[in-house]
Amino acid sequence: MMISPEMFVELNKDKKYEELLPVRDELIQAIREFEIETYDPNLNTMHPSPDVIYQVRLQYLAKLCELICDKFNEEFEQW
Repeated sequence: MMISPEMFVELNKDKKYEELLPVRDELIQAIREFEIETYDPNLNTMHPSPDVIYQVRLQYLAKLCELICDKFNEEFEQW
């Protein structure tokens, strides 16, 4: 079951900057694995399908990068 990108960020919002980096790296690895593999939608029997999971992971990554930026500013930048 996939969750919304907003819920994904909500589940990770209390992590520190350093703790978010491995989450980002795992998403990037999963995204790259999909991009490397040959995907044939006619052979798909999964729900959600691999292409949907890929697109949701990209959305997670986008939201996560925003959170990482915010955490970096909170923890390392002096305003």
